[in-house]
Amino acid sequence: FFFSRRETMDGWMPSLEHTELETWEKVYEPAEDTYLLMDALYKDREMIIAVCPIVIFELGSGSGVISVYMNRLLSNENLRPCIQIAIDINEYATKLTKDTANKNNCLNIDTISSDLLFSFCQNKRYVDIIIFNPPYVTTSVPNKNTYINDNISASWAGGPQG
Repeated sequence: FFFSRRETMDGWMPSLEHTELETWEKVYEPAEDTYLLMDALYKDREMIIAVCPIVIFELGSGSGVISVYMNRLLSNENLRPCIQIAIDINEYATKLTKDTANKNNCLNIDTISSDLLFSFCQNKRYVDIIIFNPPYVTTSVPNKNTYINDNISASWAGGPQG
């Protein structure tokens, strides 16, 4: 079940006022799964705070709302500043994540346009928290390269196993 929106989101819900209708033709629009992930992060906030994260990765950042939400979730705590890295294979999503972070005054969120596995191999830093809302819709095409030029389909196409 979803937590009460008022309890979970008030004061922390990232603004997407800088987007236009056409934005969502190229980038996954936040939907129920996005809000469910936000609810889960809120529910686990005490455990997250106890980790005292230094480096947080979000894989498949899309619009950037999860990274901004996480930033706000931690910003009121007495924690040392952390580095947030938002990774997406979709260059439009990477740009939107950066714009969403900037418009919401979250200046410590860096973006990388890359395949998620490649990013892990190249980044030798220690990562405290990894956030990932993977594509989960069952599709008949097992090869990720089929969607490489179709940004919006790649954001939800989960392959034969979903």
